[in-house]
Amino acid sequence: MHSSVRHNRLGALKLLVESVREAEFINARDDYGNTVLHTATTLKQLEIVRYLLNGNMMEVNAVNGSGLTALDVIEHMPRDLKSMEIRESLSKAGALSARNIVPVNREFEIALVIKKSQLDSVAQPLHVSPRVGLSS
Repeated sequence: MHSSVRHNRLGALKLLVESVREAEFINARDDYGNTVLHTATTLKQLEIVRYLLNGNMMEVNAVNGSGLTALDVIEHMPRDLKSMEIRESLSKAGALSARNIVPVNREFEIALVIKKSQLDSVAQPLHVSPRVGLSS
């Protein structure tokens, strides 16, 4: 897929994407951690960027090996009509800058779920009686 994008072969890219239709394949990374969206953005291939974004399987906020999303890549490019259109397409698709992405800490998330379940198991409802006061 990356070769199709590097050589600006939208037809070949469509054939590959439509024959496989798996998010893992579509979001495959090259040696530098770039997805095909990063590559198409770097090469300012507007039609390919739009195609990838319309498929709904592209991880629009994937971060490459340099810590950049596709939106970050286009923000660092000289501004011209194509870069502005790519930026707009990315933004409409929900693209964020890497600095605005909150990293997910899976260990913290799991610990939080365990703590909540522990609290739920020991918590008992608190009943208030207007005459007697608090009871459990």
